[in-house]
Amino acid sequence: MVSPDVPMYREDSIPDYRAHTMTQQKISIGAKVKVVDQGSPEYGRTAKVIGEAPDQAPGRWLVAFEYPLGGVPGRAVLREEQLQVAPRL
Repeated sequence: MVSPDVPMYREDSIPDYRAHTMTQQKISIGAKVKVVDQGSPEYGRTAKVIGEAPDQAPGRWLVAFEYPLGGVPGRAVLREEQLQVAPRL
């Protein structure tokens, strides 16, 4: 029987999955991203980066949105700070 005063684990031994946030990864062509800007009409949608936005300021990406039920994917030009790279499972 373990005493209630003694923890079953050391707190520093538990991995903090939040420490590996999606923003730590670089956005690049082919990456799967999620729109995280709450003010954007695309908030919460996932997309694939298909290129840098032509004739735009640096840090803008052209993305093609995914639809869970199919359909024609929409496209948008979004700023890098509006996106987070989705973690690979």
